Amino acid sequence: MSSVYNSIIQLISRTLPAVGMFNKKVNSFIQDRNSQSYPTQLISPIWIHCASLGEFEQGRPVIEAIKNEWSQQPIILTFFSKSGYEIRKNYPHADWIGYMPIDTKEAATDFIQAIKPKIAIFVKYEFWFNHMDVLFQKNIPFIFISVHFFKGHYLLKPGYKWLL
Repeated sequence: MSSVYNSIIQLISRTLPAVGMFNKKVNSFIQDRNSQSYPTQLISPIWIHCASLGEFEQGRPVIEAIKNEWSQQPIILTFFSKSGYEIRKNYPHADWIGYMPIDTKEAATDFIQAIKPKIAIFVKYEFWFNHMDVLFQKNIPFIFISVHFFKGHYLLKPGYKWLL
């Protein structure tokens, strides 16, 4: 099943540039990710990922608690959405703010090797399976906050258990 997931992600990542020629939002999605460089100078950062502004607001107390307790602890904050990024790109409690790379094996490996987080925190339902796999392979712990698994949640169904 992971090969199906990876095939779909590869197809999406290869198709997006063509779609971007006709769609400004998709083009912006690609250009924003291609134009950023990862922070390699931060030592053992905590990486926090939020899909958008709503997830950021759920993770914000955690970020601020970390900075209040350990003011020198570097924090990397990533967003999937442009709106979340644009509104919080100057958030003072993060040392680097950028976009989450698309979830290909290659992009996940490049990103995690570049930032070298000591832990990753995903807010809400941000399941990035290749990123999590790279973290797991490198023995980097990751946790989820603000997640509610209800009876019937797709990850708890037999056909999706491979994702766990």
